[in-house]
This record gives sequence, C-alpha cells and structure tokens, in this order.
Amino acid sequence: RQAFKESGAPCVLSFTGSMNTLAVLAATGLRLRVCISERNDPARQSLGRFWDLMRRRTYPMADQVTANSQGALSSLAAFVPAKKLVFAPNPVAQGRSSDTVSRSKPTILNVGRLSPQKAQDVLIAAFADLAGEFPDWRLVIVGTGEWEETLRAQAGQLGIADRVLFIGQIDDPFPYYRAARIFALPSRFEGTPNAMLEAMSVSMPCIVSDASRGPLEYVEDGISGLVVAVGDAGKLSAAMRR
Repeated sequence: RQAFKESGAPCVLSFTGSMNTLAVLAATGLRLRVCISERNDPARQSLGRFWDLMRRRTYPMADQVTANSQGALSSLAAFVPAKKLVFAPNPVAQGRSSDTVSRSKPTILNVGRLSPQKAQDVLIAAFADLAGEFPDWRLVIVGTGEWEETLRAQAGQLGIADRVLFIGQIDDPFPYYRAARIFALPSRFEGTPNAMLEAMSVSMPCIVSDASRGPLEYVEDGISGLVVAVGDAGKLSAAMRR
C-alpha cells in the first residue's frame, strides 16, 4: 500500500486467476499501477491451457505480484521477476462471538467451498472407512458450491448420509471450530487456506494434504498436525483414526 501511495498513480488491484490477466491487459497503456494476487498454488492449479499461457505472459507485466505462501512465490519466480514478488500472508479473522455450536456427538469438521479443489469427496470416502468403527462420530461440512449434490449422493451411496451434515454457507464458522474435535482439509491444491488458519487459531488439531506447500508452512506432520498424501482416502482415514 505504501509503495502505491508513494508512486502517486492510481492503482488497480486484482485477485486470482484469469481476472489477474484481464486486469493487466486492461491497464496496458494507462497510467496505472497494477497489483495482482495469486491465492492458490500456480504449480498445481491449472486455469486451462490458454489461461495458463496468458498467466505466464501477463504476470511479469504487473507492478507487483503477491502470494499468500512461500511455495506459491517459488512457483511464480519461474516467470515473474523477483523484485516484483511480495509475500502477503493471510490475516486470521476472529470469531464474531464466543458461542459454540451444541454437539451431542464428536465431530470431524471441514470448512470450504464444495468443489474438486477442496477434495471433500476424499474426506467422505475416508470417513466412511471408519464410520462403523466409531459409530458416535459425525462429519460436518460447512460451505456451498457446485459439488454439493455430488457429495450428498456419495454419502448416500456409502450409507453414511445420516452421519454427514451439510451446514451450508454461514457468516461466522468459529462456533463450529470450537465444537469439533478434528479439522480435516485434504485439498488437491491450496495457497494458504483461511479455514486452516482459523481452526489452528482455536487450537484444533488439523489434518491437511501434501498437495501444496502453503499448508505445510504451518502444519508439521506429527508436531502441529498431521499431513497425508493428496487423494489418498486410506491415509486420511488412518490419520483421523489416530
């Protein structure tokens, strides 16, 4: 912010994917400074062949390129000048209240968009693997997205529809963090997930995948949480059992 203030030029800020490319192209030839932000791991998140190519061609044209993990910065360094790269870690929001959701059963919690990226399908498969062994436990999923019907159908096919609770979108997830025993985020790729930081801020034990370096900058396997192989429901099930 200070760098932009000192430049005396108006600023364009853009976040994520193809919008970053469009912002850079739209500002070409104008007296504007452009700051774009990469919120995921560009080494693992493909935007499609065309947009992947455009990302490599347009990001170097921005005045600043920020990322919320050192891993993402390392990936960006392959095609963005180092002097333009800025580490901008995610802030950790605080809950709006000190409430806790009342739960009569112990729960495993997932918070995030219902999408292939977040890999709730792997989580549901892993939970089904140990559901019979731990009949009192429930899986609570907070969020909305295009995969909701697919995930509900999966839970039904695995015979655990009554054990998987889809909460939907909520303004303040902290009552759910406080009520749960375990936080699980087996994403196929990530930047630095806000939900993980929020869960850790209330001392929840976290399980994450090894897909991207962002979560691993905070979760050290066996020390500050558990790390499992991406897409491996068996390893995730074993981690939750542990």
